[in-house]
Amino acid sequence: GANIAEAYGRFHIKDSIKFLYYSRGSLYETMHWISLMEERDLISKSTHEDFMIQIQDLGIRLNNFITSRKAKL
Repeated sequence: GANIAEAYGRFHIKDSIKFLYYSRGSLYETMHWISLMEERDLISKSTHEDFMIQIQDLGIRLNNFITSRKAKL
């Protein structure tokens, strides 16, 4: 979220897109941590699956947003 906010604060579109890529990296990092939580029995399998579905949806939305920003170059 912070990287997306930072992207909005950038004047140049290329700079903004760079921070959106950082956001996508953070999204994948979140997937990693959620998987570790499930492996360590800190969350249930169903909670893990619910989170992954939400993250996949966010990933699609973020990629679409990046594509729309690139179209303005």
